[in-house]
Amino acid sequence: MVGWLPIALGIGWFAGELSGCARFSADCDAGWMPIVWLATLAVLALLFIVPRFAVAATVAALAMLVTAVPGALYLASTGEGPASSMGAAVLGGLLVVGWVVGFVIGLARAMRRGSGPVS
Repeated sequence: MVGWLPIALGIGWFAGELSGCARFSADCDAGWMPIVWLATLAVLALLFIVPRFAVAATVAALAMLVTAVPGALYLASTGEGPASSMGAAVLGGLLVVGWVVGFVIGLARAMRRGSGPVS
């Protein structure tokens, strides 16, 4: 289930930003962890129940990987690598755009196949 991993990481990142745990701040509230686990398990269950979403999520994960490698190489060659704040923001934006474009392409591909089983 390759398509689940970027979604689970995104949920974890978002919860970390909301709770303050992603920034190692003193006001980190660990009470978010059960919610994060439930959200990631719900997404995993949804991908098992709706195979078309699983196909779209897998294509999105592959598109994100295809976007990440050249994006990181370009940023590293310009001196704005992923370690800098600007490079991290640009690379994060590229990953989100790559995932969304891949998800739309994967969903269109899955819908075009008809109502039969996804192979």
